[in-house]
Amino acid sequence: MTHDRNMKLRCTIVAGALLLLPPAAFAQRAAGHGSRAMGAALCVAAGERLANPPGADARIRDGVLAWRQILHVMDATEDRRQAVLDSARASLAQVDSIGGGMRKTPTEVLWSVTCADRDKQLAYINVHASEERTRNHLAEEPGTELGAEAVRDLNASVGCLVAAELFSSRSPARPLGRALRDAVPRAPDGGVLQETQARSRREIDAAPGSAAGKALVVDYLRYLFKTASSGSDSQPFVNRASQHLQNECQPGAGNREPAP
Repeated sequence: MTHDRNMKLRCTIVAGALLLLPPAAFAQRAAGHGSRAMGAALCVAAGERLANPPGADARIRDGVLAWRQILHVMDATEDRRQAVLDSARASLAQVDSIGGGMRKTPTEVLWSVTCADRDKQLAYINVHASEERTRNHLAEEPGTELGAEAVRDLNASVGCLVAAELFSSRSPARPLGRALRDAVPRAPDGGVLQETQARSRREIDAAPGSAAGKALVVDYLRYLFKTASSGSDSQPFVNRASQHLQNECQPGAGNREPAP
């Protein structure tokens, strides 16, 4: 009996420690609970519990799919990731069982505050997954492999989409706006940028892989571009993005490389 009470208390503390945190803090804090995968596993488990009832918000199911992809790129064996997920499911079941009388269950609070936010998903990837593993495996259906050529083509299409979006930014911050205007080489005109985005989206939609994973690949690269272009000295990065548009994103370009 004492063991059960201690386990429930520990589960409550673990889940509670992940609440009310900004994205980076959530990602960092989750690392302290036995596995880099634990935070992602808790979000998968929370979403599963909330997505089951009839009439559940479809966005929860979409979120579960996203967190499954994130769990897939954590550095661990498949057996280890599954063990962490099983532990998270048991932990949340125990936490909810002692939450009687609360307006919302701990699982509902955990999901709404921590797991539903795309920024926290991206921050979790950034902190816990290597960039190489993320680029190579995030779009895969868990348990399958896309293959090097499919991964390269997908990442190239995503790179062209996000680079074209960067140069199509409306009302960018002043330093970024200046860097975009001064880019060397000059970026293509607006019509070409629009066509590049449309063509890249078609290629991404047609590419093999998980729809949830491909959406995360796009948002993850947007996250990296936003980070790289938001500093006071964004000109070198903007120049590389413009060069990438010129070299890799023209119709018919072969053997394209991922974005810088």
